[in-house]
Amino acid sequence: MPHSLGLWISRSFALLLLALIAYAITLFPVYNVPLLFAAGIYFLGMCLLPSLWMLVLPVLFVVLDLTPFSGRLVFNELDFFVFTTLAYGLFRGDFFSNAGYQSKLRVTVAATFLLFAALSLSGMSNALKLLQPLETNAYYTWMYGYKVSKGIIWGFCLSLMWQNYHQTQPQKARNSVLAGCVLAGFALFLIILWERETLSLILTLQPWYHIATSLLDFTSSYRITAWFSDMHTGGESIDGMMLLLLTLSMGGIIAFKSFYRIFALLGFAVCAYAILTGFTRATYASLFLGMALFPLLTLRETSATIKTNLLPLLTALAGIIAGIWAFRSSSYFGLLGYSLAITGTTIFSSRNLSVAIRWTIALLATGIGLALIPYGHLNSRWVTPDGTTLASSIVAVLVVLFMLTTFDVVPKTHSRITYRLLTTTGISIISLIIGIATGGYQINSRIVTAGQDMQTRLDHWSNVLATFDRNTETYLFGMGAGTFAGNYAVTFPETLRTVGSFTSIEEGGNHLLHLSSGEDLAFGQRLPIEGNQTYTFSAKIKAEVNTSLAVFLCERNEIYASNFIANCQAKSLRIDAAPEHWQTILVDLDSTNVGAKPITARWPTLIYLKNFSEDNVLALDDLSLTRKGSQTNLILNGSFESGLDHWYFYNDFQHLPWHIKNQFLNIFYDMGGLGLTAFLICLGVAIRNTLVLKTQTSLAERAFKAALLTGIVCVLTFGLFGSPLDSPRPATLFYFALFTLMLSTQKVSTSERHISDENV
Repeated sequence: MPHSLGLWISRSFALLLLALIAYAITLFPVYNVPLLFAAGIYFLGMCLLPSLWMLVLPVLFVVLDLTPFSGRLVFNELDFFVFTTLAYGLFRGDFFSNAGYQSKLRVTVAATFLLFAALSLSGMSNALKLLQPLETNAYYTWMYGYKVSKGIIWGFCLSLMWQNYHQTQPQKARNSVLAGCVLAGFALFLIILWERETLSLILTLQPWYHIATSLLDFTSSYRITAWFSDMHTGGESIDGMMLLLLTLSMGGIIAFKSFYRIFALLGFAVCAYAILTGFTRATYASLFLGMALFPLLTLRETSATIKTNLLPLLTALAGIIAGIWAFRSSSYFGLLGYSLAITGTTIFSSRNLSVAIRWTIALLATGIGLALIPYGHLNSRWVTPDGTTLASSIVAVLVVLFMLTTFDVVPKTHSRITYRLLTTTGISIISLIIGIATGGYQINSRIVTAGQDMQTRLDHWSNVLATFDRNTETYLFGMGAGTFAGNYAVTFPETLRTVGSFTSIEEGGNHLLHLSSGEDLAFGQRLPIEGNQTYTFSAKIKAEVNTSLAVFLCERNEIYASNFIANCQAKSLRIDAAPEHWQTILVDLDSTNVGAKPITARWPTLIYLKNFSEDNVLALDDLSLTRKGSQTNLILNGSFESGLDHWYFYNDFQHLPWHIKNQFLNIFYDMGGLGLTAFLICLGVAIRNTLVLKTQTSLAERAFKAALLTGIVCVLTFGLFGSPLDSPRPATLFYFALFTLMLSTQKVSTSERHISDENV
């Protein structure tokens, strides 16, 4: 425990922070009372269950995103809950204790990187302005630097809290983080099912083949965005989160006990499914890397010799290859049959069941499984029947069945039937993942354009460097966090013709909106639009030249794909030039199918505007949308008295002006060469701490650290071609993993010193 004086000082800061959070929530434009109540309950919950935040925060990173409703892109609901967590850490005195971080050198290195992150921020002297409504595109303001940097600070602080708890409750600390990430994976899976309209089929109890067709559709439009509002300008925030959740789910498969391993295995499967529905080449590659790297990092320090593990590993590898071949030759029926066959053989090889039960289950499962392979080959519409292909797949399956009955697929210390079934289930899941990833139409169409897209990336990175000031200060300290989009717009002003711009201004005591032209700019607000209704849109408008304004009623999530047919109703209005006078426009729009389905079967409804003129700015005020027969204005803040609250913008296709698309270049751009060097040193220390583990370290601890490092490596591998960490959601989890590995000690706690691997 920290010194009593330090604890009281820490608690004073905690109370001050809680008061600031409560004040910030009262200024938030949506759901003030529920958020205030939830934050209070959350804080009390942590007082009763100190590990609660480890379960809750990963889930909140996935499910809580009110930005499309509030318009608060920078400081929002996520800040409320993270700062409430940090207030609890202050209340406990976690930041004034040395228990969790013994090495002053490591803390110094981490603090140095944090210092460069802080130096890259500008304008923080006006930090209270973060609580106020935005007045222009946040990407072009100093506030965006806070948004892209806060994940670093949060990750560091949460790591210190976790280290402190881990010293006294190592198993609970590990398992809470892993369980939180598995739960977040399930939550993400459900959201993606909703986004792909599969969830509605399940909830309405549609025939199983309709559900299966929707669930296994890997030819639909690229790509999923879930509830990540940061995807409104493209980017890769969801990819970073999916990779981290997947690798930590793999950690749970080893670190959890008994039944909970199945929970983690299913979490791994649903995270892999989420990645497969993203159709992103670099994410697929990172997925394969993670599946290979994690077991290598976990098992390299086991007490068993390489010779003991060699045959099980070869058997597992042969099993994956045979599973892929069964899937390729007989589609899903082939893989189902293969899974049944290896499950039956695994049960037959177990000594935990009676002979009669083993023979009965083995014969039924293996027989049905082997029968499904030719059935799928001859009846699947995705397979062209070929005798050689069918015969080779059956031979491959039989070889694997022989290997399973001859060799142990798991080490002797883990020979219970639970481990065997988990292993064979994992073989089936990995076979399915690789089969889909390498055989789907959508991803293959993306691979075809890989060369062209790579050239686009190279050209873009050249443009990024063109926005970089070439002087000693910027080489050392960077251009500043979050400044890229603004610098890009200044260096290449022609991009504004496509991405557009918008600003809330005050003229003579009256607030209004300036909306520039931009063919890819959709500026709108989520509203409760009902199907088959007539709505009247009205607004006051001023235009310097003759122009047109398009009004859309649509169903949309975050971004549309290039080949996606949107469910929209729109009208284009001719606006006459009248720069000095307001003119009122009114137009009726029939919603028809927009909003006709229940919310579980469609995307959110919204109204958005597009200025289709060329190099012209429209002034708009007093926007209104009413349903026929009602006087209620559905548009909130239509007079822009509260800045841009409730309004949000979308760029469906022009993504490069917003993102650097390389994580290492991103860090260099924001923090300079010194910041990048500090980051690489942190990364090197984290890798060393994972690779150099004491021999008495438990398997669960090794698996946890291996999962953290695998997640870091996967994200950075993906980050060679994207910017997955310019959103605080994945960035917080990433830097939590980085600093946790970096600051971790080699001390083995008394409670774990005598835990053998088979009991983990």
